[in-house]
Amino acid sequence: MIQRGDDPPRQYFERPLIDDVPHLQIIFRAFSDLASERSFGMGPGPIPRSVIRDYVLVEMDYLGEDDSEQMIQTLRAIDDGWLRLQTEAPEPEVEEGANDPESPDRKAHPVGRLLKNISKKQKTTKKRG
Repeated sequence: MIQRGDDPPRQYFERPLIDDVPHLQIIFRAFSDLASERSFGMGPGPIPRSVIRDYVLVEMDYLGEDDSEQMIQTLRAIDDGWLRLQTEAPEPEVEEGANDPESPDRKAHPVGRLLKNISKKQKTTKKRG
């Protein structure tokens, strides 16, 4: 992005910096490692709790029992938040004139094309009947 001469989005500058916070680096690394265990169907699924638990118990074996459980809950909460962000649908941008059946711009909008096709079929059906 920067190489193309584009400015980074506002969120880039507002992101939390974790370089100076070791425990955040550990959590981020764990979440990044676990992300590949996610299942995908119609969309992303949660990272299975059993996979998170196994990761924490093996890769973070230096944690005690209470800290391990806290880490599992933390990673699940991060994953839940990540999933919410992935499933939030952005507001669709509607082109000007997309809702006007006679607008030439309607041809460019997928919904407009669909409605125009339906309108043509209705006119054809009325002529036959």
